[in-house]
Amino acid sequence: MKLFYLAVLALMCAVSSSTAFSESRCNFELPESREFKFKMISDCYYEIENHTNYGGDNYLSLDDRHGIDSVISDADRLYLDDGRYYFSYEEIDGQNFTRHQIENYPARHVFVSGMERYIGEWVGFMQMLPKYKRNDGYSLTAKCVSIALGDKKNVLTTKFCAPNTSSGNNFIKKYEALILKARLAKQVGQ
Repeated sequence: MKLFYLAVLALMCAVSSSTAFSESRCNFELPESREFKFKMISDCYYEIENHTNYGGDNYLSLDDRHGIDSVISDADRLYLDDGRYYFSYEEIDGQNFTRHQIENYPARHVFVSGMERYIGEWVGFMQMLPKYKRNDGYSLTAKCVSIALGDKKNVLTTKFCAPNTSSGNNFIKKYEALILKARLAKQVGQ
């Protein structure tokens, strides 16, 4: 009987430590998170559904057809300036939506567990008129984190924006920590 309870306890631990987000078709796994829930929009492309999507920038994209080099070589995603890489953010001055850069920090480059990682932060002004695209409107200084990680065959790219406040910055740090725990599915259990 004691063995039965130990087996049940071990099974419960195994289930609770399983990933909440696993996309074997796209070859990435993320650890479980109560604070960030992903909603599939199309194959291997997700929105973060339980946070306001400021500027439409909160997304996660997985690609098992292109590697990290596809991000490095795409100036619309990551550009080189003064010998350092920066993530791209389009300046927009539209009728319903405005986005202007205040600061764009150089991306940190890290090589861990066979994957390259680029992590950059951007601060800017965003404003959306009320009732445009079914929203209540907003006007704020936002902070965004952009991350690209992968190897020669797989890449994960993501952006997450929040108000540039202490609580918003806390969400940015938590999101970055979650994404940096992503692993290639083939590496799981190695």
